[in-house]
Amino acid sequence: ELLGLQMAQPIPRIGAAPELLGAALAHEEVGKGPPTAFRVLDNWIVFRVIDEQKPDPAGFAAARKEVESTLLRRKRHTRLQAWRDSLKEDADITLFDIAL
Repeated sequence: ELLGLQMAQPIPRIGAAPELLGAALAHEEVGKGPPTAFRVLDNWIVFRVIDEQKPDPAGFAAARKEVESTLLRRKRHTRLQAWRDSLKEDADITLFDIAL
């Protein structure tokens, strides 16, 4: 888990590879990679770290606001659906087949 987010997010052009992503984030030595290959679907992947970038606090703050907003919308939507479903369960509904 990284910053409270699941590391099973897809890697561009590779797909979901949590073990590969975890190794990439944990490996810090520039110019080298881990001594193992990673199997993702039907492919073998090896990598090496070619650059290291320090985090940008301003970029993090902007991304954090966007993620918080998205998560809040999802939570509201989930709670609204649960409330709607509870109303349906408690309702006494009678359907009539009336041809006009």
